[in-house]
Amino acid sequence: QVLAEHIQVLDHKLQGDSGAKFTDVQQLHDRVAACEAHAHDMGAARDELARACKALEAQLGQLHENADRSEAAFRSLAEQHGSALEAAKTASGRLAADAKAREAVLAERFADLEKKLADAQHSNSEELLQVRSKLEQALGRLGHCE
Repeated sequence: QVLAEHIQVLDHKLQGDSGAKFTDVQQLHDRVAACEAHAHDMGAARDELARACKALEAQLGQLHENADRSEAAFRSLAEQHGSALEAAKTASGRLAADAKAREAVLAERFADLEKKLADAQHSNSEELLQVRSKLEQALGRLGHCE
């Protein structure tokens, strides 16, 4: 309706203006029709863009949901692995303490064994000296008997 009023105003101006570009009213109507068709095409393009925008928003929403699920899964796995790591650390500490205790016991037993070996060697040395002494005495007596 507003467009029709504008056409009438332009039609009156053009009839009175001999130097105007559009002297023929039909040309003006054709031009207005082309503009209306172009406006209709622009409206369709705008509607198509709105649909594409809604589709992209839906995809973005799904991406956000997927990211949230992934973050929750990673958080859960991190907690699980963290507790498993703590358990491994605890077990490792306990094994290290057991190993140190065993090492201390082994060191004590080794020291006791070394002492016993030293005592046995000393005792064997004394016995060997006594046996030599007796052997020399026996050989000396044998030598006198011959």
